[in-house]
Amino acid sequence: MSQPGLSALLGRFPSRRFLQEHWPRTLLVQHGSPARLKGLIDTPELRDIDALTALSARQWLVQSARFKNRFGNVPVTGSAAAEFFHTGHTIYAVEPELHSEPFLGWLAALERDLELSAGLIRSSVFLSKPGPGSRMHFDAQESFVVQVRGRKRWWLAPNQDVQFPAENYIAGDPVPESLEVQLDRPLAQHMPDDAVSVVLEPGSIMFVPRGTWHATETLEESWHLDLMLPLPTWGDTMAARLAEHFHASAHWREPMLDATAFDARLALLTAELQAASPTGPARPTPTAARPTTAGSRRGRAGRTASKRRSTR
Repeated sequence: MSQPGLSALLGRFPSRRFLQEHWPRTLLVQHGSPARLKGLIDTPELRDIDALTALSARQWLVQSARFKNRFGNVPVTGSAAAEFFHTGHTIYAVEPELHSEPFLGWLAALERDLELSAGLIRSSVFLSKPGPGSRMHFDAQESFVVQVRGRKRWWLAPNQDVQFPAENYIAGDPVPESLEVQLDRPLAQHMPDDAVSVVLEPGSIMFVPRGTWHATETLEESWHLDLMLPLPTWGDTMAARLAEHFHASAHWREPMLDATAFDARLALLTAELQAASPTGPARPTPTAARPTTAGSRRGRAGRTASKRRSTR
């Protein structure tokens, strides 16, 4: 049996090549035997719908083309989620408490191999019946999709409209101002011409870069894991370091009563940063672990969950 980690996840695709050519910007799809994923896709909590929905989770969501927005993401209880699933809806378990030791060992091994902070990977589960899946959208995080059972078709395309989006978007919805300022051009409303179509089967994995356009169709009852990787950005890291700088000095903790002094304060900050640069502090840790929650018993990265959550 393969040892848990990136090499086992990728199967025959060399992990070194993945890190050089795909991580974290380029789509990769790999198929292989489910046996190499033992401990990841056969965790007891994924045995059946009742075992899964009995778990605590950050949230239970229902998705379906039957909803008014043709997508859903309607919050429900775990018991209601099971009922919706039996009537043909897609169930999205947002960070259910998958607590088996082999499963947690897999997450820790992937974090080690990808040189990520401990506790950064967040796991969610998608269950869907045959039929139309989610309409075209993108997510504001990198992720590995791991097919547990059944077959699901995906259409995917690089996003030429916005680089490294900081929030999710569903095609056809109004574009929020917070996303509009990030755009290089108006967002596509139809799948781009360079989209590829792939069918995931048990044992298939897919690395999906942040912002990748995608839509789905379920060919037969499908369960898949979404291993979400909310990688820290330069902006996240710089903002955290600046916050530390501001908290350490009384003149930055002073109340701002005179807004006309903003330019002078900005000049002061620039001078302080330039003075600190030659002998600056050690390289910061990419992310700070958030408190453990029932969602996974693991620390979380600090990006806002509602903007970073997958919508597959």
